[in-house]
Amino acid sequence: VAQFILDAPKETINLTITELALRTDVSEASISRFVRSLGYEGFHALKIRLAEDIVSPMLIVHEDLLPEDAPSTAVQKAMTAGLRSLEDTVRILEIPVLEASIKALCNAQQIELFASGNSIPIAMDLNFRLTKIGLRSRFSVDPTLQEMYASLSSPEDVAIGISHTGSSIDTVHSLELAKQRGARTICITNHSDSPLTRHGDFCL
Repeated sequence: VAQFILDAPKETINLTITELALRTDVSEASISRFVRSLGYEGFHALKIRLAEDIVSPMLIVHEDLLPEDAPSTAVQKAMTAGLRSLEDTVRILEIPVLEASIKALCNAQQIELFASGNSIPIAMDLNFRLTKIGLRSRFSVDPTLQEMYASLSSPEDVAIGISHTGSSIDTVHSLELAKQRGARTICITNHSDSPLTRHGDFCL
């Protein structure tokens, strides 16, 4: 199995465990044991790491899709970037903080969302999902309205600030204002040491 993967890594990432078993003339159970011996939870996890090694690190983000890429290459790059992002998130996510955030949201009288720039689509999607499950959620793309909503927050409310950098001025200001009004605050950011996290009761 190891020799097949070394000889044909690109082919391997497109195979199922059943197909690999047939190619190497071993059982699926043998492949599973082999994969676990390498420290992976399953064959799928091994394929993700293999794809990362094949695709240059500079090419595993969406922005590095090239005009000359074949559709199959573009799909592989996008898939690898998405899987890597999810895997990295799970690795650093603090489950107790996540549980506390969920509990706060479920008990909130009103949920206010703050975001700007590239984080706006994320806030819009979260607002839709929270509303869909019956929670009172509100989001406006207008930073002035976000500040207004923050100033009207109460201790029964939860405010969520979303910023990739954690430094978006309007988002930081609104979350700080909501916290001053007594609302429970949640920040979602890619940087644990940023201005936004200073005003978050829970940081994801």
